[in-house]
Amino acid sequence: MRFRKLAGLSAGALTLGMLAAPALMTPANAAVTSTATASFTCGTGMQTSAYNATITFKLAHNNGGASLTATLSDMPNGAPAQYVNFPGATVSNKLTVAANGADVVLEGSHKADFIGGTPTKMPKATGSLATRPASISIKAYSYDVKKADGTNAAAQSCTLAAPVAVTFADEAQLAGVNATCTIDMSASGFGGAGAYPAKLETTATMPAKGTVGTAMTVPVTAKITLGREFSDYLETSPVKKVTGKVAPKITVGAATATGDIALSTWNRTIPSGTGIGSPVNEFVSVEGAGNVTVKPAAAGTHNATLSGAAGSATMTVTFGDVEMDAPMDCVLAAPATLASVSVVAAGPSAACKAATTNATKAASAYTAAKKAYTKAVKKVKALNKKVKKAKGAKKTKLKKQVKKAKKAQTSAKKKVSSTTKALSSANAAKKKSC
Repeated sequence: MRFRKLAGLSAGALTLGMLAAPALMTPANAAVTSTATASFTCGTGMQTSAYNATITFKLAHNNGGASLTATLSDMPNGAPAQYVNFPGATVSNKLTVAANGADVVLEGSHKADFIGGTPTKMPKATGSLATRPASISIKAYSYDVKKADGTNAAAQSCTLAAPVAVTFADEAQLAGVNATCTIDMSASGFGGAGAYPAKLETTATMPAKGTVGTAMTVPVTAKITLGREFSDYLETSPVKKVTGKVAPKITVGAATATGDIALSTWNRTIPSGTGIGSPVNEFVSVEGAGNVTVKPAAAGTHNATLSGAAGSATMTVTFGDVEMDAPMDCVLAAPATLASVSVVAAGPSAACKAATTNATKAASAYTAAKKAYTKAVKKVKALNKKVKKAKGAKKTKLKKQVKKAKKAQTSAKKKVSSTTKALSSANAAKKKSC
């Protein structure tokens, strides 16, 4: 990973005051929340109670993984106080949710009074997730109460009345995360490295037909979106703008071509005097459009793919009057398959067609000239036979006709010679063009 030079100042010329800025590359734990209501029935037999819990979920991210915390409203306790009175008890609970196709158990424990007739404060329940979900669903809940002396007081499983889905609106925008953008500012002498989940979207409009050797223009759009984790990182850094480009590669059979699509610039508005610590209440997104030109190399039906869609973004960081660019490399996880393309063999070129026409005309002219010459030779022979048999004035007249026929024969011979040369030249031009 290279470090780009500062505008007008090398990295080695940074002052001590600049180095005192907060560490730029320490990822923040971005968090989003969502609230849901779940109706539980807790207990067994006649010892049951309804628990309509309001649950606030907080999803905090850390480089692709996440932690999930559930804060539950107080649970009613309808038991008579004279029979249920356990001050300073230890209340533990488990909330099971489904996230990204797997069950995750959130657990919590705290000290709380468990007294009949008084709502019980339930502990926060937390758990870890391997990947960031756009939504979760609530599946089950249970709790356990131990008296202050450690003996068991109550252990209850709760039945969920109906499935409850919980959606995190911000995370839904990044559903289908397929890329990672990395930043490395280690070479600068300040700041380190970080990796951020991203969504790299590329679409290509592939023509249905093509011709071998003829360039096909494929329109491509590209977009890089970095989520809440990156936005929270920006809060503690003096980044002012993000821009970038994407290099999509189109493959048609054995033919490939790579494009270069410039992306828009995301500008951050920083209030005067609050360069660091100013929140970014949005996802960072840059996008653009362009064309990739590819020439099919062979005829047939080929599957076209869009791959190699690696993107790069540039963060512009400002310290007072000093500005630097920190490169970000965004790598797409997998190629995308496009529609198949029907490629036909290339036909003759315009030059070949013209040369073929000229050669055909030259051949016709040569054939006609040769035919005329042959006819002229026969006529001279026939007249000479008549001259030998004729006498007097008739013979004199025939001799004049022979003289005229020989002249025509000479002319026809010259025509054969010129058309022979023309045909040879036309065939050479055809060979060169075709």
